[in-house]
Amino acid sequence: MAADLTHEATRQEELAASMVHDVFSTMLALEMWPAEEATPPAQYPVLGVVFFAGARKGAVQVELESRLAYRITAHLMSTSTPDEVDSDVCDAVGEVVNMIAGNLKGTLPPDTVMSMPAVVSGRSFSLSIAGATQVDKLDFATPDGRFRVTLVQTHNS
Repeated sequence: MAADLTHEATRQEELAASMVHDVFSTMLALEMWPAEEATPPAQYPVLGVVFFAGARKGAVQVELESRLAYRITAHLMSTSTPDEVDSDVCDAVGEVVNMIAGNLKGTLPPDTVMSMPAVVSGRSFSLSIAGATQVDKLDFATPDGRFRVTLVQTHNS
């Protein structure tokens, strides 16, 4: 039984990593690979989140280093690279988390609905989702910085 759960967790992590890779390689033209070690949360000053509800409830979070968020913004907005978090950076990060959540939606029950993306930035913040259990936490690296994708699920009441 424990081996089955371990296999299922590994398969789920591989599926999540594949979805993230599809977004970064196809939509952002950005090379990425699994990070060898986790980056402390304080190093990720930009966070985007999309919540989902239905038979399963939870959220997809994407945390990024500033430099990577700026690079993504320049690519998606076809502009010069910003040097601070502004509305364009928030829009770009929101779009990235929305694309990843959209890929995830295909694996969820048909009644699942997604929220609009929300983005927060700063040096001292945390996001707490009441009743949530972490399902996956995946750390990645790119030539332009690191990022983390976290999937949480809440218990239906």
